[in-house]
Amino acid sequence: MIKISRKRILMLFLFSIPNTIFSFLMLHIINSVVTDGVSIIKEYKGIVFFLMAILSYIFTLLFQKRLIFLSKNFVYDNELKIFQALQKTSLDKIEKLGTERIYSIVEDIRVYIFLPDTMVTALNSFLTLLVYIGYLIYISSFSTVIIVILLISMITCHIIVGKRLSKKVEEIKKFNDKYFKFVEDAIKGFKQFKISKTKTQNLYKKFLRPNREAAKKKDIILSNNFVGINLLSQYGLYFILGTILFVLPALNILEKDKINSFLVVFLFILGPIMTLVSTQEFFTRIFTAEKRIKDFFNDFTEEKELNITSKINHFDKLEVKDLYFEYGNNENNFALQSIDFSINKGEVIFIVGGNGSGKTTFMNVLSGLYKPTNGQILLNNQAIDNNDSNYKDIFSIVFSDSHLFSENYNDFSLSRNSKFSDFLELMKLKNVVKYNDEDFSIPPLSSGQTKRMLLILTLLEETPIILLDEWAAEQDPFFRNYFYKTLLPILKEEGKTIIAITHDDEYFDIADKVVKFEYGKIV
Repeated sequence: MIKISRKRILMLFLFSIPNTIFSFLMLHIINSVVTDGVSIIKEYKGIVFFLMAILSYIFTLLFQKRLIFLSKNFVYDNELKIFQALQKTSLDKIEKLGTERIYSIVEDIRVYIFLPDTMVTALNSFLTLLVYIGYLIYISSFSTVIIVILLISMITCHIIVGKRLSKKVEEIKKFNDKYFKFVEDAIKGFKQFKISKTKTQNLYKKFLRPNREAAKKKDIILSNNFVGINLLSQYGLYFILGTILFVLPALNILEKDKINSFLVVFLFILGPIMTLVSTQEFFTRIFTAEKRIKDFFNDFTEEKELNITSKINHFDKLEVKDLYFEYGNNENNFALQSIDFSINKGEVIFIVGGNGSGKTTFMNVLSGLYKPTNGQILLNNQAIDNNDSNYKDIFSIVFSDSHLFSENYNDFSLSRNSKFSDFLELMKLKNVVKYNDEDFSIPPLSSGQTKRMLLILTLLEETPIILLDEWAAEQDPFFRNYFYKTLLPILKEEGKTIIAITHDDEYFDIADKVVKFEYGKIV
């Protein structure tokens, strides 16, 4: 959870005290000059006044620079924490909760970039207010009690309304969550929308526009409410001014010779009061964001990834015994049931079956993306937890929907890498992809080219087991034939173990084993 440490809050408080003293002394000098009253500063009032102003400026400047440093660190560090939380989250949970919450939580956390400055302003105003109220008590204690009661009543009303408005902020955030989902659909499904006028119009007319119109309506109502309560507070201050000028003197509570002094101090109080009132909307949004961020971390953060084995230096055999897996939110109760499966080093295994038969689910469990509901996984005859990071490192995978990254996130370098260069030549991508240590530039590729590029990067990882989910499905006849008749035998000869989901039955003779799935079972 995102927090501001007590140490930083104390630091903010301590730094606010000198500025409060400077402001009080300037106010005291102004009041004594305007009202020709008694002053604790007998001589050189002008010099002291300008000195206080200069010190306040210097102190505020240094303080604000420090706050800029703290606020930027605060936000950017916590943006990293979001992705650390994602790294600890399982695939099935991401699929269940949806990616739109990730986009919206980044928006929520950016609200915090203004928090330190706002807190300091509010804290400065609060301390200044206390000092000024103390000054008012010195002038007329009974009058001050009445004014403070009126101020507290006004602020309490403001806070109560603010809490009610926080619910409306939450409603707007939910609309924004949905909006990000539509945006994701529009980007990822661009081609489908581009060729379908019906889908495009429905996305806009039935989903996007109603969502934005409803959010806009609520946002306008919310903003109007905030404006209304702020104006009420502002005109409430006029009411208090009238009380000071007319009511208190008429009731002989405030002596006429003290009206000027009392009024001057109160006018200086208006600044801190209006500042505190104006921060209400910001803190309402902060409290809403805090709840959403807390829920995000609770939902997305799971147990730490295990690292209970040492680095696995060799692989001879991988076995799955009586393995079960069931989706937690699956309405039709689809599951992998009683799977027994063995893989020996250097084998080429094809997994076949109809759509929805469990092929990809099994691959996700085998590679550690899903945790099995029951059963055992044995590596080299030793039971192992598939959430162990060292176990996962024996796999390289090209999914059917694998994403081609914008940067090279692997440990190997692509510059002056002869294998990479040879693979690019072989896959006819040599003149397409530009690369060096500083730049890894990939222009838009076709589906087949993307899969070939992904396979190149997967082979360069040099893991003992390679998992491929219908890699050849989007290749032209040349590359499909090359993949089965040339590349797979070469990889087998190098000792690689290949597990490939495929529908290309004309190449089944290439495999050492063909395993068929139906309804979550091996048949």
